[in-house]
Amino acid sequence: MSQWLRQTHHEETIMYFKSLTITNFKSFEGEQKISFSKGINYIVGDNNCGKSTIIDALRYLADGARDTSALQNKAASEDFSVEGVIAGNDLVQIVADKKYSKYKDYLLTDGDEPYFRVRRSPKEEEIEQNGKKVKLDRKKAPFWNPETQQFENPTGIDALFRSLVDIVPVLADTTTSEIVDFGSTKTLGKLISAISKDFQETSSWTAFQKAHAAAFSDGEDSLSSLTADMSSQIQELVRKQYGPAEVRLDFDLPDAATFIKGGQLLVTDGNYETPLCDKGTGMQRAVTLALIQVYSNMQHRTKEHAPLTLLLDEPETWLHPRAQIQLGEALTKISEDEQLFLITHSPYMLRSYQPKQHRLLIFSRDNNVPSIQYSDKLGLIANQAPSLGEITYFAFGIPSAEFHDELWGEIHCRIGPDSESGLNRVLNEKYGFDYKKTWIREGKNGQKSEPATIPYYIRNSSHHPENRLNDPYTDNELAESTENLIAVLKALHNTQVSNP
Repeated sequence: MSQWLRQTHHEETIMYFKSLTITNFKSFEGEQKISFSKGINYIVGDNNCGKSTIIDALRYLADGARDTSALQNKAASEDFSVEGVIAGNDLVQIVADKKYSKYKDYLLTDGDEPYFRVRRSPKEEEIEQNGKKVKLDRKKAPFWNPETQQFENPTGIDALFRSLVDIVPVLADTTTSEIVDFGSTKTLGKLISAISKDFQETSSWTAFQKAHAAAFSDGEDSLSSLTADMSSQIQELVRKQYGPAEVRLDFDLPDAATFIKGGQLLVTDGNYETPLCDKGTGMQRAVTLALIQVYSNMQHRTKEHAPLTLLLDEPETWLHPRAQIQLGEALTKISEDEQLFLITHSPYMLRSYQPKQHRLLIFSRDNNVPSIQYSDKLGLIANQAPSLGEITYFAFGIPSAEFHDELWGEIHCRIGPDSESGLNRVLNEKYGFDYKKTWIREGKNGQKSEPATIPYYIRNSSHHPENRLNDPYTDNELAESTENLIAVLKALHNTQVSNP
């Protein structure tokens, strides 16, 4: 890749997918715009609610698809399409590079951030471009031209666009060989290729070249000498039957890439050494994710790779919760320089969530119609990373006593009453929480009771499990109380509240 990548890698904004607009795509009928963060885009939701839509749309936009039937919304009468906005401050330098200069006229500006609009559709259409009739189809990813106000194909073929975006999918059905492959277009192959260029300048490679020539091309005992008689016989027969011709067998040294393709990744896990593909699913997934991390680190030190876009589908599969947390931390580090799209069902993967750098997209279905919500609520509790209780509630819709207790404690600290009973009164008098419950406790002179808001009742139940005088709170009460405490805390974030 060109020099600009190395120079701009640590600038304010590296090229990334800012948004997608999908039309009649998979389960989404009509038009749906989806916006993204530059860092990690966490994608959560129930099963079969369209989470894979984003990954499928990005893959289609990047390289098209041979079979588009699975991408077409069955209820829609019009063909589907995917339009992406690719933004980043480095785009100015990219189009200044001779290789990408054809994109210069297609660069737009939104404030201080340049961007491209790129579109792909299976529909064939004909446009007039530079005075000629030009056909657009799914094999081309046309760019929006602000001058002509139409999508056009600046380069004729997709190869240049594909070199601009480097998308690495690790999906549930991704085979290990697709990543752990020594081919130059695969993740491991790219790593080895980058390293092999330096290797070809070493004395070891020079010595190998000489040894190969001696064995195959030069000398009395070389393979060329041993096959000379056979070559002569073939040549003589060709001359007799077809006329003058020269025939020889060539055993020149292949380039380094040929040797690289024959490589294997071997793993010893305490038993014996075998190719990775013969190991269990857990080991395969662990090595695959490790390669992705190394690839990301490697490309920061080389000019050879474009900014990376990682598509990860449930990477936590087969990983212990502790390993899930560690993987989440590693992905957060990668997201400082690369954009990630992460489908997950694990709250542990969101422990490293950072509101300013990440985005949480929650997919759901209402009357069989898919929808997407953006959550900016994680990080509600001050001075701490999102807890498992907070993640579980906002990302997966499951309330817990632990998160309820965190909310109660945060509100107590902000309002500052001298006791838990004092906060109970504030919630009633200032915020309109009804006394729907009665809390009973053993006192010195027998049982004592006091009116209780539901949050106070749940707080006491959690902190005093030894008290058996009160009925357990219900799941509905926990859900209602959690929602109400969140409303109070958000109000406190926006206003100054004096102590009662």
